[in-house]
Amino acid sequence: MPGAYDRLHGTLQATLLHRLGWHSLRPLQEETYAAASTGADLLVIAPTAGGKTEAAMLPVIDRALKEGARGVFCIYLSPLKALINDQLDRISALCAPGRLTAAAFHGDVPPSERRHEPDDEPHVLLITPESLEVLLHARDAPVRFSPLRYVVVDEVHAFVGTDRGVQVRALLDRLDRTACRNVQRIGLSATVGNPEGVLAWLSSPERRQRLVRIPSPPVPRLFSFCVEPGEVERAEALVRLVRGRRALVFARSRGEVERLAHLLDGQLPGLYCHHSSVSPATREMAERAAKSGEPFCIVCTSTLELGIDIGDLDLVVQSGPPSSVASFLQRLGRTGRRDRSARFAFLLARPCELVFALATVEAASRGEAEPIRPPERPYHVLAQQLLLHLIRARRTRLSVLRDLVGSLGPFRAIPPEEVDRVAAHLLEAGFITRDGDLVMVGPATESAFSGVHRQELFSVLRGGRDYRAITPDGEEVGRLDARFARSDGNGAFSLGGRSWSVVGRDDRHGLLIVEPGTEGHRKAFWSGERGGASPLVAASALRIIAERSSRLTLDEVTRSTLEDALELIPGAVHPTGVTVLEIPDGGTVRVLVLTPFGAAGNRVVASFINARLGPRSAIRPTDFGIVVRRAGSAGLAGTRVHAALESLRSATPEEVARTLPPLPSSQRAFGSLVPSELFERMVMEDVYRVPDLLSSLAQSPIVLARPDDDDALHDRRRPEEKPVPREGDPRQGVRKIETDGDQGEEPEKTDKGPE
Repeated sequence: MPGAYDRLHGTLQATLLHRLGWHSLRPLQEETYAAASTGADLLVIAPTAGGKTEAAMLPVIDRALKEGARGVFCIYLSPLKALINDQLDRISALCAPGRLTAAAFHGDVPPSERRHEPDDEPHVLLITPESLEVLLHARDAPVRFSPLRYVVVDEVHAFVGTDRGVQVRALLDRLDRTACRNVQRIGLSATVGNPEGVLAWLSSPERRQRLVRIPSPPVPRLFSFCVEPGEVERAEALVRLVRGRRALVFARSRGEVERLAHLLDGQLPGLYCHHSSVSPATREMAERAAKSGEPFCIVCTSTLELGIDIGDLDLVVQSGPPSSVASFLQRLGRTGRRDRSARFAFLLARPCELVFALATVEAASRGEAEPIRPPERPYHVLAQQLLLHLIRARRTRLSVLRDLVGSLGPFRAIPPEEVDRVAAHLLEAGFITRDGDLVMVGPATESAFSGVHRQELFSVLRGGRDYRAITPDGEEVGRLDARFARSDGNGAFSLGGRSWSVVGRDDRHGLLIVEPGTEGHRKAFWSGERGGASPLVAASALRIIAERSSRLTLDEVTRSTLEDALELIPGAVHPTGVTVLEIPDGGTVRVLVLTPFGAAGNRVVASFINARLGPRSAIRPTDFGIVVRRAGSAGLAGTRVHAALESLRSATPEEVARTLPPLPSSQRAFGSLVPSELFERMVMEDVYRVPDLLSSLAQSPIVLARPDDDDALHDRRRPEEKPVPREGDPRQGVRKIETDGDQGEEPEKTDKGPE
C-alpha cells in the first residue's frame, strides 16, 4: 500500500521535493495525513520543531489541490500575531506552487491588505480569535466561509484553560453553523498533560476524534544550576553563561525582563527584549536577530515560549524556577535540535528556588505535565456572545437567543436557567431591550460599545489599562501599565531594553510621551495574574523535601546547596499530604504548613486560616505552603493551625469563598454584564478553583509534626527507584547534571521559600 507521500497531489509532491528536499514524510506527518483522511477532529502532539505545521497543512493543501478549492478553505487560528507572521511564509511556500494563497488577518496588518474581493479570498487565512470574531460578525460571513473545510488551532494548549479559549471554542461551533457543515478541526500542541481532555475540548462528543502523538528520539539534556543571591552577581553569572552563544533568557514577568536588560546593558552585544508590551518593531528586531546566525541574547517572557521559529539555540536560561512543568518543557524544546545536546541553565536567587528547579526537572523526567481544565462557568463570555448574536440578528425572540448561544460548546454545561439569568440581567441593565415579543440591543450596549468602542466587544482580553509610550516624533516604544504611567516618579525607566524619560502625558488618549533618558532608574511594572508554582511542581518539591534529597544525579556543589535549603525545613514531612510544623523563631514560634497545592491553592488556604485565626495572626502564602506567625505559644500555635485546616476539609465551597478577597467585576472583560451572584460563583470555581482544592484536600492527610519528630511519619521516606524516562519519550533523558557558579550567603527572604 502506498504511503502518504505517494498519495499526495503531484504539485504538492514536487513542492516538497524541490523546495524542502523531502523524498518522504516523517512518521508524525504520515500518521496525521492518515488520521485527517478519516474526517475526524485531530489533536497532534509533537515537540517544538517536530514538524506539526507541515503535518496539519499537508492534508489541507492536498485536498484543496485535488478538489480545486475556491475561497477560504482553511482557517489557521493562532494565539499570537507574531506566530502568524512567522508561519505565513512557511505556509505560503507550500501553497504557492499550486496557485493557492495564504494571507494574515490581524490588527497589525494594514487595512488595505485585509480587504479581499469575493473572488480573491485567500485559501488559507491565518488569523487571531479576535479578528475571526470580527469577520464572523460581518454580514458577508456566510458567503466568505461557505467553502470552509478545515480549522487548524495552533498552540491549542495556550487557549484551553483561558477566557480566550472559551471564545475560541464558541467560534469553532459558530464556524460550523456559518459554513453549514462540520468543519474539520486540527489542534497542534507540544506539551499537554491531559491530551484526551484537550481533544474533547477541541471537538465534541458527537464528532469523531483522533489523537496523533509520535514521540521523538531521545536527546541528551545538559542542565546547570547557578544559585547567586546578589542581583548584580546574578547578572554577571548570566553574562558568563550566554556570551558568544545564541541564547534565550526566560524571565517570570515583563518587569523582570526590563530589569535584567538594564543590568546587562553594555555587557553583551546582540542584547534584545521580547515581551507583550514592547512595540511590534522591537519584537520583530529580536526575531530577526535570532535567525541571523550570529550570537545573541534575547531576554523574554512566554512570548517566545510558543512556536515562533527562531532557529537553532545553544542555550536556554530560566531566571528563577519555572512555574509549571509544561512551561519548562516548552522552553526546553527550544534547544537540542539537529542531534545536538539540549542545554538548559537555571539562574536562581536562593537555595530554596533550587528545590523547585529540581522538582520541575524530576517531574518532567517522569513524563508528567499539568492537565489543562477549561473554565466551567464562563458567564462573562456567555454575556458577550449573547450581545454579539443580538447585534447581528437585530431582533429575535429571547428563547431563540438563549438556545442559539447556550448550545455553543463552552456553554452547554451551564443550566438553561442560568443562561436565562444572564439574559435577564442584560435586560435589567439596559443592554437588551424588549420590542413586543422580540428583544434587541438596548441603550446601555449602544453607550458602552458604540463607535470606536465597538471593537472592545470582539475581545475577551481585558484592555483599557495601558498607556501607549511614543516619542515626540510619533514612534511607538511600547505600552505601560496605567498605574505606572500616571505615577510621577523621577528617573528614567527601561522599556524594550532602552532607557526612557517621560516628557509628557495625555490621560484622555492614554499616551505617554517619552524620549531617551539615562539618569536614574525606576522599575516599570504591569498588572497581571499572580503566578507561582503549579500543584504538580509543588507536589514534586514536597517529595524532595520529604526524602531530603533529589532523585537526580547532582554534583557536589548542587547537592550541598540543596542540603542547605532542606535544613531550613526541620522535622518530618509527609511526602504527599499536608504537614504542619512548629518552628522556634527567637522568643516566639512560627508555623510552617507544607502543601502540594501550589501557589494559587496556598493563597486560598491562607485566606481561610486567616479567617479562622483572626486579625492578630500574620499569614503569608508561598509556593511551598503557608507561613503563620502570632498564632499562639509553642504547642498551641501548631494545634490551632491544624484545627483550622481540619475545618477547611469539612467546609463547603461557599464557606471558603466568603473568606477570599473579592474580585471586582472589572477584573474580567464583560464582568459587569453578569449578575453579582453568578460572577461570585464564577470566581469561586474558575479563578480560585475552590472545589478542586477541597477535592485535593479531602485526599490529603493533615499531619501535625514537631521539628525533632523524625518518627512522626513512618513512611516519610518511602524508597522508590530513580525514575527512568519512557523509551522514545520526547521529554526523555537527564543525561548529565552540571553546576555553574559560586554559592553565596543565605539570600534575602522572598515568597519562594518557607523563610
